[in-house]
Amino acid sequence: MVKLLIRRLRCVWFAATSFKNAKDHAKNLECSVKAGECHLKLKGIFQAAKSFEQGAMAAKELGDFKKLAELVNRAYLLYIENGTSDTAGNLLDRGGRMLEEQLPEQAVAMYKKAADLAQIQDKAGNASEMFDRAGRLLVKMEKYNDAAKVLEELLQHELSSPTAAARRYVLLLVLIHLKRDDYVAARKAYEEGTQLPDFIGSGELGIARTLLDAFDTYDAEAFKTAATGPFIRQLDPAYARLARSLKVPDGDDIPSVTPKTQPLPPPKPAAASVPAAVAPISPTASSPSSSPPAKSTTPFSVAEPQPPAMHERTTRDAVPLTSPGQAEGSVAHQEVSPEPANNDDDDDLT
Repeated sequence: MVKLLIRRLRCVWFAATSFKNAKDHAKNLECSVKAGECHLKLKGIFQAAKSFEQGAMAAKELGDFKKLAELVNRAYLLYIENGTSDTAGNLLDRGGRMLEEQLPEQAVAMYKKAADLAQIQDKAGNASEMFDRAGRLLVKMEKYNDAAKVLEELLQHELSSPTAAARRYVLLLVLIHLKRDDYVAARKAYEEGTQLPDFIGSGELGIARTLLDAFDTYDAEAFKTAATGPFIRQLDPAYARLARSLKVPDGDDIPSVTPKTQPLPPPKPAAASVPAAVAPISPTASSPSSSPPAKSTTPFSVAEPQPPAMHERTTRDAVPLTSPGQAEGSVAHQEVSPEPANNDDDDDLT
């Protein structure tokens, strides 16, 4: 069985090479895929990846970009399995370039994979370049939310290992956030960029600050001057077009919780510390800070308070009066008591 596979592999590989030289791309694609399958059965992982890569180049010549993306992904996985990450990263880079016009989504995915491989291999420059390509392609597709995510990841990567292009990435992220009408995120990206060693005093910082200040103060003239200046025109054409398309919003265009076209609700009155209507309180009624009142034998109404003198009389009727001014009141009280009448009867009996 193994000998039969080897014979078949030799025939198919020779045929694929012959068709490649003859520029018969359809036969070359077919034979290359068959050769890759034979290599897989013989456990030749690297040789299988090479065969699939050759088939991907034939698919490009035929204009079959879906087949191209499929074969590139298969070869990439086989290179990773074989331990040749550099070859896998180079293949993803080439595949992304070939798919940018026809299948940009597949190209973005390949660039992201290549960036991840570069980060694993501690290749900061290659990782930044792959992220940059993915972000630029997403801007061309007008997928600004996805582009913002890619460039935010790129900025975090640059903060850990800065490169020469780190300042430019900060400016690009500010432009994308302004296109999304997210001024807060743009300001945050600017503040994070100030942590870069060479960002302070650079031209990117000046342009980003001018754009943010003009956007915040609705200064359309200053914003247009900065967005169409020579510094912006030196950027990639996709980002230059993005900057020219930016506009300073009017006051009514800014999204807010309460639209400016509607009047604000009237403010609620402050809570009063004392109720509006409070019934009269008896002098003996205690406040929360005073001591509890003495018990009274005569109930009284809160709405009709008793005079202080009468209240003292009712609460002290069992206590002898010692004040000279209250002697008459004590005599009157003793006349209604039954005790003096009993004493008179006892005197008559004796």
